[in-house]
Amino acid sequence: MKFKNTAGILLILAFAASIAFAQTPGKEVKLTPKEKKELNTFFSNFSEVFVEPFAKDKISDIKLIEFSIYHNYRNNEKRFTKGGKEYQVKIKASYIDETVMKFFGKKITKHQSIADSGIDYKDGWYYTTDASGEEFDFSQIASLYDNGGNIFTATVNVYSAGSGWAGDTHANENVWKKASPDDVPQITDKMKATLQKVTEKGKSRYILVDYTRVSK
Repeated sequence: MKFKNTAGILLILAFAASIAFAQTPGKEVKLTPKEKKELNTFFSNFSEVFVEPFAKDKISDIKLIEFSIYHNYRNNEKRFTKGGKEYQVKIKASYIDETVMKFFGKKITKHQSIADSGIDYKDGWYYTTDASGEEFDFSQIASLYDNGGNIFTATVNVYSAGSGWAGDTHANENVWKKASPDDVPQITDKMKATLQKVTEKGKSRYILVDYTRVSK
């Protein structure tokens, strides 16, 4: 009986150790200022259009389409042309496919209209309302760990400022206070993300695998 109890305890300890090992982050990556800026920009692409947390392989076509349309609207205005109803602009679905593959490494299964977001889809085009936002959100990388196999774990701070804010998104609070004491960005979210590094035609980039909220 004593042997069985001892064996049972050893199994429990081994199981606990395996869980602890699985939760232990990989080797911390010492980022250069240039790498920090690149990752800040990468993650800001998601925070500036308010991407919600998602688990691996659990982000829907609808969320991918919304992200791609809003991302292009903010960063690739030239891809849009006037079209559709009054105050609407349109963008080719091929640009949506391209953006989703670039940031998520995924293909959209079904192109579709999204009534709740006021997005219409017809004949290879997406139509959305020509409008501007009321706040300015961006992200800064807090840490990055290399888990091996081109998989990384990142922690990210999400900041929010007024819509007219035009400060340096890569700076810190002291710089922001000196530049504009009445409109200093505030941390609104802390996120954790899994990244995969992919290389195509000699160029490397990250894709977002999952995105979870640590705290608000």
